[in-house]
Amino acid sequence: MGDGPVIQRADERALSAGATTDSAFALVRDVRRESDVPVVLLVYANTVFARGPERFYREAKEAGVDGILIVDMPVEEAEMVLAYAKKTGIAPRYSR
Repeated sequence: MGDGPVIQRADERALSAGATTDSAFALVRDVRRESDVPVVLLVYANTVFARGPERFYREAKEAGVDGILIVDMPVEEAEMVLAYAKKTGIAPRYSR
């Protein structure tokens, strides 16, 4: 809800349509078959930590993700994921 009503409604529609982390990674793999345009995922910290940061970043890299924006992670807490971002070569982005 902190991201505003438009993003909240988009999140609700995606979830009600069955969107999952696996389906998002599958979509990125499909895009990669046709395009090399950079792909950055906008996610919430609970998505990353529910899967485990190491696994999340590894699977994101395997899918073809270039960057991950964790919108609700303050810079003071970013250390928890920066090592995985660096290890996989995925550009980290977080709240300032």
